[in-house]
Amino acid sequence: MELCVIAFVLLQISKVSGWLLDLDGKEDSNRCVEAERLVYSALLHHLQMIQCNGFEITEMRPISAADKCRSMLQDHKINSIGVGLYPSMATMNHSCDPTVDLVFYGDKSLNRAIRNISRSEEVTIDYGYLFFIHEKSKRQRFLRNSYFFDCCCRACAENWPLWQDLPATDLTLKCSKCGSPYKAVAVTKCLRCENDLSKESMDALKRLDDIQRKYASALQNLAPELEQRTVDVAEEYLSTMQDLVCLPWKEFYSCQATLRQLYRISANVSSVKLKITR
Repeated sequence: MELCVIAFVLLQISKVSGWLLDLDGKEDSNRCVEAERLVYSALLHHLQMIQCNGFEITEMRPISAADKCRSMLQDHKINSIGVGLYPSMATMNHSCDPTVDLVFYGDKSLNRAIRNISRSEEVTIDYGYLFFIHEKSKRQRFLRNSYFFDCCCRACAENWPLWQDLPATDLTLKCSKCGSPYKAVAVTKCLRCENDLSKESMDALKRLDDIQRKYASALQNLAPELEQRTVDVAEEYLSTMQDLVCLPWKEFYSCQATLRQLYRISANVSSVKLKITR
């Protein structure tokens, strides 16, 4: 009902402002009424589409309070500047653990992968709810009420924990042959395929340690202007973790959040500073 009223008000504004010809002044009243119904229907249709298919257009804005201790990543905050309809983007399904993030360059939207995507894997976005931020019951209720489906992504099916409860110390690796999980310090042979894990686990831990050091150094030495090298290192670290570590893993999603920020800083960035109240 609310959208019907909004569509009617927009129709009247269009007529009064002269943007739409005054249909009441036409001689053929039947044709006028029909034309008015057509315009009203189009307005209502687009308003209804925006509810489920509209995308929030965003930009990064620098924070006004100067703090030399903050990095470039900490010194910018995401800010909404509008809503847009992108038909191709609207065809993508939701996942509470999505494979891509929407990044805006002007009024154009680009899908940036935030993890490795296999050939047979579905490309998904999030509809505003992520598994490590919102409880499963809250996500399911929102998606059911707003988009009329029950999410069955892996994060929901396995009831992955919130951020504060994500595993961060007890590392679980993946067998390179069958993908079965194993603890690096406790298992020497894969229980499923009997793959020898003694050397494999040591190599995996060394790879993770090397790329983690490289990643930490890149963030510590982040230049005032974003360098592609920093993005490349973050992508490599994320890819390495996905290849070797069983998810969910807190460091993986921490790196993923950083990569999202790096992508956005390379896209829409406003010169207007946000005022932060403390």
